[in-house]
Amino acid sequence: MRGVGATTTTTTTTTTTTTTRRVVARNHLRDRRRGAKDRFRNASRASGEDDAALFGITTSSADDDDDAVVVVVVPGFLSGAEAYEGMRDALERELRAKAKAGSVVKVFVAPTRASDWYPTLGGKDFSRIVDGIDACVQRASAFAARDGKVVIVGHSAGGWLARLWMGGEAYCGKRYSGAKYVKTLITLGTPHASAEAYPFGRVIEKRVGEDDAALSENARGSSLCFTNYLYPGAHEVGVRYVNVAGDYIRGANSFPEALCVELKENANNLSFLDKIRRAWRGYSCGISYAANTGGSAAGVVGDGVCPIETAHSLPGAEEVILRAYHSPNTKGDPWYGSPDVVAQWAPYCV
Repeated sequence: MRGVGATTTTTTTTTTTTTTRRVVARNHLRDRRRGAKDRFRNASRASGEDDAALFGITTSSADDDDDAVVVVVVPGFLSGAEAYEGMRDALERELRAKAKAGSVVKVFVAPTRASDWYPTLGGKDFSRIVDGIDACVQRASAFAARDGKVVIVGHSAGGWLARLWMGGEAYCGKRYSGAKYVKTLITLGTPHASAEAYPFGRVIEKRVGEDDAALSENARGSSLCFTNYLYPGAHEVGVRYVNVAGDYIRGANSFPEALCVELKENANNLSFLDKIRRAWRGYSCGISYAANTGGSAAGVVGDGVCPIETAHSLPGAEEVILRAYHSPNTKGDPWYGSPDVVAQWAPYCV
């Protein structure tokens, strides 16, 4: 087990519901890339400057710039695009600093809303999220280099959903086959191998429009299992996979267990109240770790939500470990979208 705090790299990871935006998304899904630039300009004007800034909408193109760097960020579970404004801005700054003079750098955020995830809690499929990825990439690819390929940065569940979108098998009646648009897939704290052993249970999905005979029982009832069954490891040829995991908090199966560890390891350098706080946090994070591993959380290290071992589970992917918490929080913990952390994984975008 890697020690907590270690940083290593190995080679082996106001709601806007306007009719105009929905029409634009449908047009992109139907017509794919043809006319994407013109439609994207229209969408920007119709949606307003605030939306354009939020989702990274622009009215300029790469003009076949071979050095263009275009990134699409896919939000994580129960998160909306607005939570990624800071990540987007930090990433753009890093990429501009590294890009050749005059090269185009664009970072888009898939226009997901937190409410888009809610139906999945009751066993609905993830089509709304995957459709959003597809529409955003169609837009973004028009500003990429001649090959039209972009970098996908998927946070949390957004990472494995990007893998699903890249695949060519029917999902809920649609074949996305998005891999042809992808140069690199970077996942941040993505539970690729989650056991989905949630304390509150998991509702079995009832999806249609798929080749059920070609799927396992688990793949028929879980979109994550569907993804892992059909697209294991670094599955797509020509796509670079980079899995980033956080080494931030050690889990525990119970509060007393966590407190014993704190009392032993921090006997002289923390107040008793701080030890209580750390122990409670370790136990709380341990609940998530156990849901992911399907077993004990004792000694499991991760980003507070996703264990390293669950994230680093795609054979053929590059694996990176950073000192980062899973999501932004009021404690001020550095997370994958914090400027200092972004600076560490941004080089994989170029």
